Amino acid sequence: MYEGPEGRISYDMAWMYDEMYIQYIGNQVIYKPEHILRACPLEDQNIQQVLINYGSYDKYQFTDWIDLTQLTSLTPTDFFDVITGNVNQACFDLDYYKLFPQQ
Repeated sequence: MYEGPEGRISYDMAWMYDEMYIQYIGNQVIYKPEHILRACPLEDQNIQQVLINYGSYDKYQFTDWIDLTQLTSLTPTDFFDVITGNVNQACFDLDYYKLFPQQ
């Protein structure tokens, strides 16, 4: 998750594999002071961009990325089940405050 202009909060996701990664950029946003983004990446094609990179990748490229389990209540297995289930119900909540706690 990241903050853009005018308090707009958006998200990117990446699936990491041994010799490739897939980066997904959603088009769903919230505006501060909201902090829970209901991500539904498959519903109504809420996809802004998908990047598929083959071959080895620089693991340091993603050093500032956060594991999904730190922003949601999903385990990796739960996430897999959600994303491969009914596309109209493939939703989960991302909590911006878990990434950037408010003072």
